[in-house]
Amino acid sequence: MPILINDGADPESWYAAHGTGISASYISKAMTPSGRRDFIANYLNPPPLDSADSTRMGMYFEYGRRREAEFIGEWIETRYGIAPNVALWGHKGNPRFLATPDGRDPILGEIAEFKTSTTVLPKTIKREHRDQMTWQCLVMEQERCLYVHEQHDNFTPVNMPIAQWFYPDPERQQEMVSVATSLLFEIDMARENLRATGMMGK
Repeated sequence: MPILINDGADPESWYAAHGTGISASYISKAMTPSGRRDFIANYLNPPPLDSADSTRMGMYFEYGRRREAEFIGEWIETRYGIAPNVALWGHKGNPRFLATPDGRDPILGEIAEFKTSTTVLPKTIKREHRDQMTWQCLVMEQERCLYVHEQHDNFTPVNMPIAQWFYPDPERQQEMVSVATSLLFEIDMARENLRATGMMGK
């Protein structure tokens, strides 16, 4: 069973807890060399919660979050029994491996990921989305994740959501574990160096 890190009731404490490890959104970006560099820079100097550059902000993010609350979450729960989730979870073997799936069945544990987009659902799910779900399945100890896509035109829904099951590649999971482990080590060393030079608080 995954470990409950933060229930998500308080955004500030959730954001602080989220910054202690590597989440699905983080690792999906860090799987490329340029993404890795950007990730480390942002991790060591995170934007404030209300920053326009924060991963918690932006028009598209806010629209997606609103649609989840207003419609998609209930749509999925009615059909699949997967309830909306805002809690932050950690892997039982390494609590710094983090995930906040958009949906989680409180009984069976099955998870879902919601995406809103201006484009139709592609035949092949975007690499970053695949990696997000691959990581979430690892942390949450699930063999699959329900991928839910809703298209919109200038923030007006075009069609009903489309849902399909995604099954992660175990080899990709192990590759991501290796990358995440090395990232955490590199970040911890960089923080220690910054503390030693007085450039970062205790």
